[in-house]
Amino acid sequence: MIIREDIRMLQCRKCESIIEPFDFLWQWACKDRNLEYTRQQLKKEIEKLGANLKELKRQEHNIKARIKAKLEKQNVK
Repeated sequence: MIIREDIRMLQCRKCESIIEPFDFLWQWACKDRNLEYTRQQLKKEIEKLGANLKELKRQEHNIKARIKAKLEKQNVK
């Protein structure tokens, strides 16, 4: 993109077509909002997966403790 300050114009470097500044800013703003929304959704997903991982680790610990207790009980008999 070429910014022509003297005539307040945007121009594509590849095809040299004129780009309306408002349209460019509008597209940029929409993409920015979309990225922010996506970032928020990913953050929520990370938090959810973290909570799930914590619960799975707790369950694993409980299962190992039950197995150990069961084996010890069998060895005592």
